[in-house]
Amino acid sequence: MEIINHTVRLDDGVFGMRIDKYLSKIDSDLLYSRAFIERLIDDEKITINGKINKKKSTEVLEGDILEIRIEESVINQAINNPQAEDLPLKIVYEDECMMVIDKPAGMAVHPAPGNYTGTLVNALIHYASGELSDCVEPFRPGIVHRLDKDTSGLLLVAKTNKIHAQLANLIQNREIVKKYKAILVGKLPNENGVIELPIARSKQNRKKMAVSADGKLAITKYSLIKDYEYFSYVDIELITGRTHQIRVHFAHNNSPVLGDDVYNSLAITLSKAPQALQKRLKAFLTNYLHRQALHAYKLEFVHPKTNAHLCFNSPLPTDMVQVLDYLDKDFT
Repeated sequence: MEIINHTVRLDDGVFGMRIDKYLSKIDSDLLYSRAFIERLIDDEKITINGKINKKKSTEVLEGDILEIRIEESVINQAINNPQAEDLPLKIVYEDECMMVIDKPAGMAVHPAPGNYTGTLVNALIHYASGELSDCVEPFRPGIVHRLDKDTSGLLLVAKTNKIHAQLANLIQNREIVKKYKAILVGKLPNENGVIELPIARSKQNRKKMAVSADGKLAITKYSLIKDYEYFSYVDIELITGRTHQIRVHFAHNNSPVLGDDVYNSLAITLSKAPQALQKRLKAFLTNYLHRQALHAYKLEFVHPKTNAHLCFNSPLPTDMVQVLDYLDKDFT
């Protein structure tokens, strides 16, 4: 069960607002729609100052303490029954059986705890009108492979189960070239290299992955594009595709991805830079980079149906371009 505790404040600008409308405006991914909030009220899952609230028309007041209880079964239903949402999609390629999408940073690929709406899947359901493969879990129709929420770039979407299986087979056989660009904190030991370290879920934190002897084989190739003395701009090719692979491999090698708030931190980043530049660097990163500086820029493969050779490239996003411009100015 998930429990949300919230205190109503006057500066929320909602003094005297109905509770159903108020809860639809607070920042919570769990409360993903007004209809869902009304259902919670009907099911007596919301209390105000310790008393069960039974009316959606109840007005919230300054200092009211709200408690919302959401059952695990309700959360699972929300995840496994994604709804169509009219969200912008950047479609790089489309034919009768597949698409290539350029996903922005900040958009989760599919619904999951903490991301029930606003995902790529919600957008695809709206756009494709049911023409998506359904041979995997119900929460990710069409999704052949994934990118982390805060990683931008190219990914494949299958419209049919046959093409889904064929594309998945190409990935498994390492016949799809997947390349990334990243800005790392620190220097690399060599300009070109291969990191081959097994990855498994962390025993200390189940939300993280870690290099582990009992993990699955993970291979990452890299080449240095530019050395910024305290930072490195690199080209990366994924040979395998483990969860968080790039982020884990480079963090393990003491060169984490810039902006990564799971395997890196602002404190670690600042510690790598000269003290005279730390204040300015902190201000810049706080204002201009709000995710890991990692972009999936290239997909190359042979179309399973037409046998055509396909190669797609995505330009570096504005936030990463701004970081590189800043590093060119202050770190070269």
